[in-house]
Amino acid sequence: MYYTLAHLRTVIARGLYYGLPMAEIRNSFVCTITASRFEDLHPIESGALRVRDRLSRRPGWQVEPPVRHALRCFARNTASVIATAALLIYAYGLELQLRRERARGRLDRYIGEQTLSGAPALVGRPKAVTSVW
Repeated sequence: MYYTLAHLRTVIARGLYYGLPMAEIRNSFVCTITASRFEDLHPIESGALRVRDRLSRRPGWQVEPPVRHALRCFARNTASVIATAALLIYAYGLELQLRRERARGRLDRYIGEQTLSGAPALVGRPKAVTSVW
């Protein structure tokens, strides 16, 4: 639910609605999607590019030759970079579309997403916090 493109639209719409820094929201969300989809890892465990050591294999598995390992890692990292770039381009386009919707006064329809029960989530303007205590 949290790593879908529909949720990306909702997060960007909420960021525009509340005036949050869009570059940070967009880049963080795309990195999270990339880590979970393409690396099969939790986002906290991933990095920009994962480098796997060819010598640290499971017991009983043969050590991969250096050239084949380098080519396989290069192909995998290239695919990850291309997928990340495609998601960033999509997120930029989505942000531009939502900015146009905000200019037309129709951004409200994008800030509430469907909940698991099917009912729309209610999102309102935050109240000003005057003190923490």
